[in-house]
Amino acid sequence: MLLKLIALFVATEAARIAEFTDEAEFTDEAGPPQGPVLQLVPGGEFESMKHPVLSHQLKVESGNLVLEIQETGSGLKANGYDVFLVQKNGKALKKHLQVGKLAVKAPGLFSTRTKYVFQSTNKKNLVRMYLPFASVGRRTVHVTSDVSKNPYAYYTFSFAGRNYPNQHYGQPNQHYGQPNQRYGQPNQFGQPNQFGQPNQFGQPNQFGQPNQFHVQQAREEIYQVFKGKTKSFGLTGVPYIQAKGHFMGFAFKFWMEGRDTPVANMEMIDAKMNKFTGLKKQRYRVTIEAGVDPIMISMLIGFIDTCNDRGVR
Repeated sequence: MLLKLIALFVATEAARIAEFTDEAEFTDEAGPPQGPVLQLVPGGEFESMKHPVLSHQLKVESGNLVLEIQETGSGLKANGYDVFLVQKNGKALKKHLQVGKLAVKAPGLFSTRTKYVFQSTNKKNLVRMYLPFASVGRRTVHVTSDVSKNPYAYYTFSFAGRNYPNQHYGQPNQHYGQPNQRYGQPNQFGQPNQFGQPNQFGQPNQFGQPNQFHVQQAREEIYQVFKGKTKSFGLTGVPYIQAKGHFMGFAFKFWMEGRDTPVANMEMIDAKMNKFTGLKKQRYRVTIEAGVDPIMISMLIGFIDTCNDRGVR
């Protein structure tokens, strides 16, 4: 009897791993299918990787990987997030495959922070981060292995503040002193792109345009990701990943050091209200390019959403 149970377990895990591949044919109709148990990359190996990932099983080899992240929770404690795989290596799956969740641990009586853990499908904790309750000023968390002694720090997340339109990170011709914004340059009065001419709302290269002073535009939030553990205050150096997006968290673009275009894009695709609790639960879709860590991005989205829920300023 014991041998039969062991054989059944091995067969089940083999089938689950097969479902995780691009050629998967999904037949399970009883709830969302689950992926294999994710394994955490050891700290020493992670440190040596040019483009590190927390788990090789979610590494994007080619094309894009698409995740959907569903906010969960009853309102009695901070929200959690279920993570589903929608597309891997550029090929859409026939059913959404749950690959993990960002779960919340209830804080202790005298705790000043909330513990989040990223769990694999067997509910084993891979990594954790502690988010302080305080909602004012710079907020920084460390993503570490979930062990009691000598946890390894994989990433540092930081809320870097808010930006205003026409001052986007890495974009040209949008700051004072850049080309086409000084008197005497081609876009001076009398030439194209002056006030009221073709480059009005929505176009660059014009002082006061595209966002004239009397036009209210949405503010941007900026979040940064550093490799390893970085001190909470006085963060220095170029961030490995920078996320910029709507100050209410509706949409974000993720930029990697050395890349001219975003390496990931996130948008909110649903926001359903629970008729019993009156709470809205949002769902996000994020498209991730090769060379980017999907677990890190999903945890960063949870961090961004939690900061917005708590009204970080």
